[in-house]
Amino acid sequence: MMSPNKNRLGRSLAAALLATVLGAGAAHAQTNAYVANSGASRVDVIDTATNTRTATISGTGSRHLTLSRDGAFLFSATGNAVQVIDTATNTIVANVATGNIVTAVAESNNGYLYSCNNGVGTVSVIDRSTYTVVSTLSLFCQSLASTPDGSAIWVSYNDASTVFPSIAVIDPATNTVATSFALASVRANAAAWIAFSPDGALAYATNFPANTVSVIDTATQATVATVPVGSLPTFIAVSPDGAFAYAANLTANNISVISTATNTVVATVPVGSFPRALAFTSDGTSAYVTNFNSNTVSVIDTATLTVVATLSGFSRPWGIALPASVQDVDQDDDGVLDVSDNCPATPNADQADNDADNTGDVCDPDDDNDGVLDDTDNCVFSANADQSDIDHDGLGDVCDADPDGDGVLAGDNCPFVPNADQADTDFDGSGDACDVDDDNDGVLDGGDNCPLNANADQADQDGDNIGDACDADVDGDGVLNGDDNCALVANPGQDDADGDGDGDACDLDDDNDGVLDGADNCPLISNPGQQDTDHDGIGDACDGDLDGDGVANALDNCPAIPNVDQLDFDGDGIGNACDTDIDGDGVPNGADICAFTPAGTPVDPTTGCSIAQLCPCAGPRGTTQAWKNHGQYVSCVAKSAQSFVQQGLITSAQKDAIVSAAGQSSCGK
Repeated sequence: MMSPNKNRLGRSLAAALLATVLGAGAAHAQTNAYVANSGASRVDVIDTATNTRTATISGTGSRHLTLSRDGAFLFSATGNAVQVIDTATNTIVANVATGNIVTAVAESNNGYLYSCNNGVGTVSVIDRSTYTVVSTLSLFCQSLASTPDGSAIWVSYNDASTVFPSIAVIDPATNTVATSFALASVRANAAAWIAFSPDGALAYATNFPANTVSVIDTATQATVATVPVGSLPTFIAVSPDGAFAYAANLTANNISVISTATNTVVATVPVGSFPRALAFTSDGTSAYVTNFNSNTVSVIDTATLTVVATLSGFSRPWGIALPASVQDVDQDDDGVLDVSDNCPATPNADQADNDADNTGDVCDPDDDNDGVLDDTDNCVFSANADQSDIDHDGLGDVCDADPDGDGVLAGDNCPFVPNADQADTDFDGSGDACDVDDDNDGVLDGGDNCPLNANADQADQDGDNIGDACDADVDGDGVLNGDDNCALVANPGQDDADGDGDGDACDLDDDNDGVLDGADNCPLISNPGQQDTDHDGIGDACDGDLDGDGVANALDNCPAIPNVDQLDFDGDGIGNACDTDIDGDGVPNGADICAFTPAGTPVDPTTGCSIAQLCPCAGPRGTTQAWKNHGQYVSCVAKSAQSFVQQGLITSAQKDAIVSAAGQSSCGK
């Protein structure tokens, strides 16, 4: 398996490698997927060949996961540290304390890890040889990612000097910011996630909450396209062949599939609730998506762009990691290249395709394209959507040489009604057993939607040409009448929010809160009080943005008070709009007469003022006058500093240094 940093050798090596793969056969890729369960502090190990959980790693896994370039280690972003997991033993071998709210970890090609500490606005540089923090960069980062060759680390951050989100590029050789640039066409928070094309030529950044993806030329750092996607895209990944970029839309509950050739969304794949992250298998045939609110992982078949499996048993799944590999040009080794193979993952040298749908028979779940999957189809290679089987022998009538099972093959005068004696009183060629009106309801069998059940009115609620009198599923929703909680209203999901036995589709009060659905602002969640804080017509019980400021509750630092700017002066995770102590100096806003004191500065606990605020250089506090003289200013500083010493806020040595500095200043002169 080729590691991603080989991409730096360029497209010529890729072409040479392709020829080698064709001649020698594809390498076998590692199959483990690693899923972070933020609700249970564990990482689940999933065998992607069987989609089964083979191991769990406890004590880690609160956010995103990143595999080392060689796949030997898994880096787990936690609340305030980076944990290192040995993938051979599934054990935690290092715990590196960084900063609060670690959102992402990336690895360079020269032995360093980088963690985005979103809660404190820093990036930690970690030496992998010792797993110690060797440098800390001040960047109010949202996420970060390594280029495919590991030669640069891209950091998305909010630049206080501009309204636009920005990208800083760290050079691992010096562990300094080599350059930075703004995403000038985007007005949003810093990019929630960054991903690169396999050759590193393009970067893709999700703009949250602008609901777009920026496509960036990494050589010029220019935005070459802006692609509209679903609501609140929080993650993006590029397929191993570079043909598609998948964006996870958090509140749209779907994946936008972007063609990298046209920079347009070519498909939208519904998944579970709150898709947080996704990763491709090394062969690119599947994409695994973590669904945070659904506690599931969706497995997408990238060929059909459908969810083919939903894995359960997770607890608030967040990050997911899968090993990368070189794309296998003939995955099934059948001698037919994947680009033209109608079953690229299943050997079928003959390329047989019964229904000519470009999916070979060996991998086509419906070989006759009649809408009935082969494992339940009684005529696998002959279309028969109705699955009619008169003689119940397991062979559908269209492929049964004796449909009625009466032992009479060719020439049966009642081919669909057993009549071994072939009696035909009127010699009209139709046996007595297949009279034109078998149920004697006045409707001839040829036009009777229930030829064996009397139904003169021919009622057929679901329009499937099977009359209600003989239709096991009257409303055509796939649920048999006896089990259907809305037998006369189609509801295949059988949703019953209030558990009263009446399905939501026919229940006038789905959540049983006493408010009829037509007037209920949360029809599927009980909320008899109908509280609606932001008056948007969506009740608080089901509103993903209580205060209506455009920031989802889970990410809003003031979920009940509108604050679209999400300003947080003291960086405590509580926005200024609802923080009772905005500057975090321990003095509540109401008592603090010196707002916005710099962090870490000692203040008078009764006023919230620092010495510098009590004795401004410009003149006495609270006036527009200048100091009478330098001595008056120094006296104010000395008295204030002495008061701080008496309160135990500073030491005598610190006081002396402060007074000395005041004496040497030009204030009051």
